[in-house]
Amino acid sequence: MLDYIGFALPEGTTQLLGDPLPRTIVDRGQTAWSDFKKFTRSAAHGAVVHVLAVSQSQYPSVKPEVIMTCFAQGTDAQKIAKLEDEAEEAAARLARDVDLFGEGQGNV
Repeated sequence: MLDYIGFALPEGTTQLLGDPLPRTIVDRGQTAWSDFKKFTRSAAHGAVVHVLAVSQSQYPSVKPEVIMTCFAQGTDAQKIAKLEDEAEEAAARLARDVDLFGEGQGNV
C-alpha cells in the first residue's frame, strides 16, 4: 500500500530516463474521479437515448426535438412531480434494459 502513496518506486523496479514520475495516491484518486464522472455521463446519455428510442417506437409522432424544449407549456411543479412519480416504475424497467457493464441481459 505504501508504494502507492509516495513517490518511491516499488521495490525491484527502476525508472528509465523517459519514464514519467510515479503518481501519488492523490493523483490516482483525481484520475479515478474524473474517469468515474465520464463513465456516469456516458451511462446517463445511453439511458436517455434508450428511453427516447423506446418512446419514439411507441409514439412515432413524438419527436426528440420537441422533448428537448422542456415540459409542455402550462405544466407546473406539482404536475411535474406527479408525472415523475408515475414514470418511476417504467424508468426502473428501462434502466435495467441498458447494458452498462457488458452483461448483455437487456431486453431488445
